[in-house]
Formats: sequence, C-alpha cells, structure tokens
Amino acid sequence: MDKMFRNYVATFLSLSTLITHHLVGEEECECECTCPPPPPKYTRVFIIGDFLYWMANEEGLDYAYKAKGTPGVLPLTDIRIKEFDPTWNFGFRVGLGYRLPHDCWEVRGYVTQYRTTNHLETTAHDGQFIEPMIGTLPDAPLSFGKEEGTWHLKYTLMDLELARGYLLGKSFMLSPFLGGRGAWINQDLHLKFRDALPPTGTSSLEITGSNDYHAGGLRVGADLNFFMARCVSFYGHSSMSLLYGKCDVKTDITANSNSDQITSNRSPHLIKANCELRGGAKAKIPLYREMAFFTIGLTYDMTIWFDQNEMLNFFHTPQDLQVQPKSGDLTLQGITLTTRLDF
Repeated sequence: MDKMFRNYVATFLSLSTLITHHLVGEEECECECTCPPPPPKYTRVFIIGDFLYWMANEEGLDYAYKAKGTPGVLPLTDIRIKEFDPTWNFGFRVGLGYRLPHDCWEVRGYVTQYRTTNHLETTAHDGQFIEPMIGTLPDAPLSFGKEEGTWHLKYTLMDLELARGYLLGKSFMLSPFLGGRGAWINQDLHLKFRDALPPTGTSSLEITGSNDYHAGGLRVGADLNFFMARCVSFYGHSSMSLLYGKCDVKTDITANSNSDQITSNRSPHLIKANCELRGGAKAKIPLYREMAFFTIGLTYDMTIWFDQNEMLNFFHTPQDLQVQPKSGDLTLQGITLTTRLDF
C-alpha cells in the first residue's frame, strides 16, 4: 500500500512538474510580445530627424509698466508689468548614429536649430500711462502712451553622445548616455516708447540689447522606454549639462533717435547649467523583412537654461546711475515629432 502510494505521489509530482513547466513556457512566450524588441541583426547606421513646434520665453525682460494715474504722483492704480507674448515657431533636429555590434552601445551626434521672435505691443487708454523702469534721463520724458518691442532668439545646439541600453525586467529599457554639447544662444532685444506724456520735444525712447552666449561642456542623461507591446512604448528622457563659455552683452538707451544716452558692453566668461525633460510615446516599425526599422514618436519637450539673461537695467537719478543686473531663466518647450531610420 505504501509502495503504491509512493508511486502515485511520484506520478503526480512528475505530471505537476510537466504541466507547470508547460504553463510557464507559454507565459514566457506571451511576455515576449511585450518585451523590448531585440537589437536589429543587420542594421548599424541610423538617421535622426525631428520636427519641433516650440515656444520660448525668458524671465527678466520686463522694462516698463502700465498704470492708471498721473506719472510721478501717487497714488497709482491698476499697475501691470508689460512682458513679451510667446510665439510658437518651427525648428528641427537632425543627426546620424552608429550602433556598435556588441552590448547595445550607440554613438550618435545631432544638431538642433530653432528660431523665434516674441512681440510686445501696448497702448495707454483712459488716464493710463506707460513708464520705462529706467528712472529719469536728460532730454527724455518720464512716461509714454505706447510701447512696441521684439525679442529675437537664435538657438543652435550640437551634441555628441555615447549610450548603452540595459533591460530592466521584461518591459523596461534604460539607456544612460554621456557626451559633449556645444551651444550658440543669441538674443536681440528692441523696445521703443512713443507718444510722450505730457507731449515734449522728445517724442520717443529706445532700448536695444544683445545677449550672445557661446559655450561648450559635458552632458549626461538617460532615456527610459516602457514597452506596452513589442514595438510600442512610452518614452521618457532627462539630461543635465554644464557648459563654460563667453557671454557678449550690449545695452543701449537712446532718446529721440539721437546719440546714445547710456551704453554698456561687457563679455564675461560664465558657467551655465541646462536641464532637459521629454516624455511621450514611440512606435518601431520593421521594414523589408526586418532589414530596416522606422521609429516614429510624439513627445512634449521642456528645456531650461538657468540664469541665461545677462542683460543690464539702468536706473538714472539726478544724483547717480544705478546698474541693476537682470536675471532670469530661458525656457523652451513644445511638441516634437521624432523619427529615426535604422538601416
């Protein structure tokens, strides 16, 4: 009886082992559909092409306020700082890369180009006035009835990266990278105040400035993919860079389109930090019997350049001239259509 019972137990355990092994094998096959796809066997070179639809704005570009009342006399009401209105514009990112034959290493380089112009236009109505925050200048009125301005940004980046992919479980892939970055960030500011209040011989005041930062440094970050299906994933990106370079800053204040009242030129060497965040979804499409792959995605990007505004603000009084450095972060954000072709 004991021998028969032992035979039954052994048979049951054997069948359980076979059934369990079979079920686990099926589960593993099902999970493979949601795992990251294996690296292409035949593709080594890839091309990157991204289309940007971004907006940009910078803190510290407020040089005037609008209020209701009498210029230079308290009380004043309905005071509002006048700032630039962000404008959405297109840009691009193009690059080339090579996937090394071992351990999912990649070398890639790309160029990002973006340009935009923000506008400012305001008019004083019903007892209002617009006053530049520069104090009093000789031969210049205290307040105006109209302000117009433009802020133009030329933004160019060059990046070179070395990355490696790591599988984290069955659905996650982490790709840390290290590389270098070059940045050319050129800003031009032009503000014009018209219709002096009260009317005087000086009818306008202009403030022009430029802030050009050219730098290079190191960049580190990581890409994270969470695969919902074999070739579809949610995508996240974060990176930090630290750059050292030269900042050429110029500010001019002119009354009535005559000679400059105040002129400033300086070229400090500065270290700037940059942070980038990106999130969205991607799909990888095999082409021609998996001899090539096309990846397309849609992400929302945000880039912050800390303390990028180096322009100066001047406040003139009958006794002295106060120089007040402007300070503010440059922020670029928007939608990016990402594409990549591996072949």
